[in-house]
Amino acid sequence: MTVRVKLPKGAVAVPPPVYASPHWDATWQGTTALALALGAVAAVARRPPGRRVGAVMIGAGAVLVAADAADDAVAHGPWAFSLGDLCLMGLALAIVGAGAVCAGRNGAQGATDTRWEE
Repeated sequence: MTVRVKLPKGAVAVPPPVYASPHWDATWQGTTALALALGAVAAVARRPPGRRVGAVMIGAGAVLVAADAADDAVAHGPWAFSLGDLCLMGLALAIVGAGAVCAGRNGAQGATDTRWEE
């Protein structure tokens, strides 16, 4: 048995997606900033700038990531978030800041410290 139904145009509408996985929207500048941040962690471990500087860098990085996410979410909805240059640069700042916080802890010795305690 076959049932045929003729519906008016637009009677069946697909709702917008509730979730879609994020996509990569970064250019070479954001990717380079992220790569340089990973290399800068070694320099921060040798000469830590201080825990406060690291905390400020983490905060600034979080603001950049949130600004990139909010920009996409306001324009196209929360399902349109993409990992853009601003997000990668914020992630880079947060990585270097976390390295500075960890290296600046009290009692932590630098990577080039060769003193022996007797």
